[in-house]
Amino acid sequence: MYQREIKHLKSYINSYSSNFYDCLKKNECIIAGGMVRSIFTNDKINDIDIYFRDEKSLLEVLAYFWEERKYTRTITDKSILLTVPKDKQIYYIQLCFFKYFDSPESIFETYDFTNCMGAFDFKDETYVLHEYFLIDNLQKRLVFNEKTAFPIVSALRVDKYKKRGYGISKKDFVKIIVACNNLKIDSWETLESHIGGMYGKSVSDVFDTDKTCNYENIMEALNLLESDVEFGEMSWAFSGFNVNVNIDKNEEKYEDFYMELLKKSGYVIRKCGKFYFDENLKMTRNPKIPETEAKEYDIDIIEIKPEDVGIVKIYKYVKKIDDTTFVSHWKKTFVYKLGVPIVDHLGIYCYIDKEENHTFKYINYKDSILIEMETTIDKLIHQNSNIYLTRECTPIRIVKDIVEDHDGTEPIFKCFG
Repeated sequence: MYQREIKHLKSYINSYSSNFYDCLKKNECIIAGGMVRSIFTNDKINDIDIYFRDEKSLLEVLAYFWEERKYTRTITDKSILLTVPKDKQIYYIQLCFFKYFDSPESIFETYDFTNCMGAFDFKDETYVLHEYFLIDNLQKRLVFNEKTAFPIVSALRVDKYKKRGYGISKKDFVKIIVACNNLKIDSWETLESHIGGMYGKSVSDVFDTDKTCNYENIMEALNLLESDVEFGEMSWAFSGFNVNVNIDKNEEKYEDFYMELLKKSGYVIRKCGKFYFDENLKMTRNPKIPETEAKEYDIDIIEIKPEDVGIVKIYKYVKKIDDTTFVSHWKKTFVYKLGVPIVDHLGIYCYIDKEENHTFKYINYKDSILIEMETTIDKLIHQNSNIYLTRECTPIRIVKDIVEDHDGTEPIFKCFG
């Protein structure tokens, strides 16, 4: 059932990152909430909320993303928000672990509105929908679940849904007010858990946490805010989707917690001389954790022998002459031929990842193609960022070739692997 929607989800998931779907399936994860609603209502998907059945699954997925080099936007003891640059936009993946869930239905019990109570269970690769999920989305009706953990956020989300054409009855709106009134907020930590919801921005940016947390001090701080700029789109407190910040920086108070999670996930730094490698001994750029921090948190740094690394694959854009012969864009007399070793003691510019966002302008040159070459670690020099030099290499294959019927203004590539 819902085969078209399953295909849509699978395609979208894998567009974020290679083997992403397989990773979630292996760990029997559950995707629930906004993404599923957007698939069934044909709306734009902005983020993915992933839930877990146990800590082991969380740690395996976290380790996967760490190796995939996704950015960490925020980290709390309830969730980790990752950012993924895609199609010149920033997308979000949230790993939710405030609680572990045996089933999608148990997740629905924490949700605020029935129109979000849709999930995809990777355990059996099926959609699980609340009985009113489809009809409430069809009728654009908000029906409140009084068991939700964060009714204050629910009250704020009403305005967001109204902008999307949803309506709410007076009965359900009163239920939200009563649920908020039933909250016991007697500490800044409790307040943060409610107005920060799942996305973990500290209340100390708005509230004077040196004062007693009470009704008067909360209202005094809120009165000092300029209109509702901070709260209107939940730009920081409720969604963390403000990308005008350094997305590599975490909340300082959660750094220890995050490092402990990484250690438990089995993350280590692998290096050979000045070069770094992933668990499959594929070369990567500098690790996201500096070695000084890794040592501070007792994260292992493994030294790899050059002979264990073996052949290193590198990539370069060149000008195609025929199916086996190419020349340098910069020096037309410098020839590359498949299977024939090349020696250049001054060094040949190259990349270590065929999917890198190459900065050289040659990517858009006419007849430009991407080729894969092989070299060894002792022949490489790290120039800067993602650019390397190699003194010796052997071209192996064409990775991306030019589609012949393009208009000639900008190459359009077809992939061979």
